[in-house]
Amino acid sequence: MRHAMENDEQYYQREKVLLEYLAFHYPEPAADPMRALLGDRTPPLGERFPFAVRDLWEPCADAIALDVGAAVGRVTFDLAEDHAYAVGLDLSGMLMRGAQ
Repeated sequence: MRHAMENDEQYYQREKVLLEYLAFHYPEPAADPMRALLGDRTPPLGERFPFAVRDLWEPCADAIALDVGAAVGRVTFDLAEDHAYAVGLDLSGMLMRGAQ
């Protein structure tokens, strides 16, 4: 059992996994990975995760926001635009890589 846990922890450190997360969270219009998967059925950017979650909070210019499980930090950056300060936490190490 311990061996499986070690492999799970290393999963998010793989370059391929990081690049996939970055592509879905920060898509380039010409190379949107969802379009490659869904073609014409691809929902607009604002209707899919992580972009649609922005509709879940009220902007509050004097509040601090916390994003737990931040992955590559996309939602953390959006929270920072709508709040005085935002903190993203993630145990995988992807947050540091996504900010590069």
